[in-house]
Amino acid sequence: MSYDLIVFAAPRQLTVSEALESWIEVCEDGASDDFPADRPRIDSFVSELLSRYPSLEDPADDPATSPWSFSPTAADDYVELNIQASRAAELIPVIVTLAADHRLSVYDGQEDRLDQPAQQPSDGSDD
Repeated sequence: MSYDLIVFAAPRQLTVSEALESWIEVCEDGASDDFPADRPRIDSFVSELLSRYPSLEDPADDPATSPWSFSPTAADDYVELNIQASRAAELIPVIVTLAADHRLSVYDGQEDRLDQPAQQPSDGSDD
C-alpha cells in the first residue's frame, strides 16, 4: 500500500479544492493551468530528494528498506511520489520542507491537504 503525494509548481496560491480539481484535470486531460511546466525546478527537487532517498532502480537502494512503493515519476509539470505507507510519517515532513525550498507545492489527497510555499512568484520566474 502506498501513500501518494503530488508535487508541482503552482502559478498562484490554490485552495485544497482547486489543487484536487487541477490534479483530476491533469489525470483526465494531461494538463492543467494550475500545474504549469517547470521542469528545471521539478528536476532539482527530484534530484535532491533522490540523493537522500535513492530510487528503487538505484543499486545503492535496498528495495526491502526503500521508502518508495514506486520510484518518483517526474513530468514537466509535476512529480508523483508513491511512498511506502509505513514510511509516510518519516518522509512527508522532509518532502514538504524540500518542496518549499524549491518553491513547489505538495498535494496530499489522503489527508486532503495542500502545503504551499509562503509566496509564489507572480511572473512565473524563479527569481
